[in-house]
Amino acid sequence: MNKRLPSFHLLLAFEAVGRRLSFKQAAEELFLTPPAMTYRIKELEQYLGFSLFLRSGKKIEFTPAGQSYFKTVHQVVSDLKRGTDRVLRDFSVRKLRINVLPFMASELIIPQLEGFRQAHPDLHLQIDTDSDVVDFQWGDVDVAVRFGDGKWPGLIAEKLLDVEVSPVCSPQFAKQQSLTHVADLKGQTLINFDNSSGGWSDWCKQLGVNLGKPPQEINFNNYVYVLRAAEQSSGIALGVFPLINFWLEAGRLVRPIVQSITMPKSYYLVYREEDKERQDILAFRDWLVSILPQ
Repeated sequence: MNKRLPSFHLLLAFEAVGRRLSFKQAAEELFLTPPAMTYRIKELEQYLGFSLFLRSGKKIEFTPAGQSYFKTVHQVVSDLKRGTDRVLRDFSVRKLRINVLPFMASELIIPQLEGFRQAHPDLHLQIDTDSDVVDFQWGDVDVAVRFGDGKWPGLIAEKLLDVEVSPVCSPQFAKQQSLTHVADLKGQTLINFDNSSGGWSDWCKQLGVNLGKPPQEINFNNYVYVLRAAEQSSGIALGVFPLINFWLEAGRLVRPIVQSITMPKSYYLVYREEDKERQDILAFRDWLVSILPQ
C-alpha cells in the first residue's frame, strides 16, 4: 500500500498550490522557489498519471481530477496540522501566541504586561505585531485582536471596543492656529494613517464638510508615528477614541474640534471555536478587557 502513496513533500506542495491557486504564493509559503514548486507539482502529476491543474499564462485552475484529489489532501493536511497543534499545546511548554495591532501592543499591552506575566508565571507569551489579517488555520497564532465587523467564519469574535474618530493636535498647535471650528481645519497639514479605511475623507464625508485640498499631507504606516507627529505640531491627525484617551489625559494632545464620527467597525478579540474553553485565552481576554480605556 505504501507504494501507492506519493511523497508527503509533494502532497504539501499540491495542497498549498490548490489552496492559493498560485504557484508563486504557494512557493513563498513553503520557502521554495517558483521553479521548485512547479517541479514538485509535475512530479506528483507524473506519479499519479493525470494532470492536477490547467495552466493559462499566470492563471491556474483545477482539473476535475485535481479538484477531487485536493479535497482529500486538504482535509488530511488540515487534520495533521490541528493534531500537531493540539499535542504541542497539551504536552509541551505552555505558550500563548498573540497577534495584536502595533499601536495596541506598544501603547496598551506592553506597558501593563508585567501584571499579566506575574498572574501567569508558567505561561510563555509570543506577541506578534502585524496589521495584516492573520490566517488562523495556517498562521502561528492562538488569539488575535482585529478591527472589523466581527464576521469571520469559523472564528469566535468577542467585541472589545467601539470607537469614534475626531481631530487631534498638540495644545500649542491648536492655540497657534486658533482651532475651534471645522472651518479652521482648511489649509492645515493633515496627518494620515495609511492603513485606515477612508481616514480624513470618511470623516469629512460623514460630517458633510469640505476641507478642500490640504497644502501638505504626511502619511505613516504606524499609528504611533501619526500621534507623535501631531504631538510635535506637524499637523492635525485623526484620533481614535477611547484608545488614545491617555494621550489627552497626559496633555500630549488635545481635541480642538468637537465633531466626531462613530466608526462602523470595532475592535474584536478573535480565536478558534475549538479553543473556546482554553483557560489561557480566556485569562488573556479578561485581562485585556480590564486594561482597555473606557
